Amino acid sequence: MPPLRSPARAMPGGRRLCGTAAALVACAAAFGPSAASAGAIAVTPSAAEHRLLPPPGACGGTGDDHAAPRRVQERTMRCLINETRQRAGRSTVTGNRSLARGARRKNAAMIRHGVFSHTPDGRAFGSMLRESGYRGRSMGENIAWGMSEMGSPRAILAAWLRSSEHRRNLLRASWRDQGIALRDNIRFQGYRGVALWTSEFGRP
Repeated sequence: MPPLRSPARAMPGGRRLCGTAAALVACAAAFGPSAASAGAIAVTPSAAEHRLLPPPGACGGTGDDHAAPRRVQERTMRCLINETRQRAGRSTVTGNRSLARGARRKNAAMIRHGVFSHTPDGRAFGSMLRESGYRGRSMGENIAWGMSEMGSPRAILAAWLRSSEHRRNLLRASWRDQGIALRDNIRFQGYRGVALWTSEFGRP
């Protein structure tokens, strides 16, 4: 199993939060006027998770299905995030092709370099999103990986909600655009059957 907890580190232009719990690892970054501060992901469920996490039957009832086809899981995650934002009194975010393309490139780079990071190739966080065609004023990113049922859309979302900084990133009121990417059933950092998630957010 991965270690129970990992330190947070600052990154140029913003801050990164990383944390681990059992077979799930998550990181968050925000860049712009309200960059997130560093913290640690909690292991036990939080009050915010109980209040904001959509129930198992939400979004077609596929939130806990880690074996569903990749596109189904991505569509479910997008739906779950929007329902969570609505529960928090935030506006929904709209799927953006450039951000989705950037999310896929980020996953590919993490796999290629074997690192779990917002900057897997050593370049600035936003470079892949810019190269993918996104021109927003500010951007944010949540990444996570989990194995088996801990890699399902709802389990990953629950982990993000369990952390105040991941949650703040996900619920930031100014976000209008979103891109989701999943690479499932991969070998990553010595583990098999990993689901690797990237969720990009942006403000035009």
